[in-house]
Amino acid sequence: MAHGFYVDYPETMRSSLITPDEIAASGFDYLALGHVHGASEIRHGQTLACYPGSPSMGYGSTRYVPSVAVVDLLPSVGPQLRIVPLPRAD
Repeated sequence: MAHGFYVDYPETMRSSLITPDEIAASGFDYLALGHVHGASEIRHGQTLACYPGSPSMGYGSTRYVPSVAVVDLLPSVGPQLRIVPLPRAD
């Protein structure tokens, strides 16, 4: 598990960066990411990394669809990811 902001380029003014090289070098099948509230799938090397989304978007955000990630860890085929959208609470 890692908490930070994924970037393709490390030369940025943000803190707590997670880079493609770090994901690829992790050696993990699956890496759970936190910090970004929108769901996304990232693959580098043999590693699947994922921001799982959030069931409650909070902060009045309309940018992301509320969602959760379901990851099945299957030794024979590797991690399988499904992003499950959730209804927006009004």
